[in-house]
Amino acid sequence: MAFREKLIRDNLDRRIPAEQLRIASDAAEIERLLIAKLDEELQELAASGYNDAAEYADVLEVLMALATRRGIEAVTIARARQAKRREKGGFGRGLVWRAPTDPADIDSKQ
Repeated sequence: MAFREKLIRDNLDRRIPAEQLRIASDAAEIERLLIAKLDEELQELAASGYNDAAEYADVLEVLMALATRRGIEAVTIARARQAKRREKGGFGRGLVWRAPTDPADIDSKQ
């Protein structure tokens, strides 16, 4: 997707003039911008009362962008989550933390 197509797709051209947009290329600057964006998305999620699936999607998108920049793939994160649940347990109903029992039981309910 071309830069102009993305502007139009996201309706950015109506909110931000194209000449005011810039593409960051410095790795440290990109990570700083992503972390700032993560903070913004978390605030929007909280403002929704944690009830808006789109806000959860935005938070996850930023987290995955940060992970990707560090060379970590989604499948690697999924495996790490499963291993942590097996080792330390996971959230059950009502967000009550429970210790691990049978790893298959934990994985099937998460």
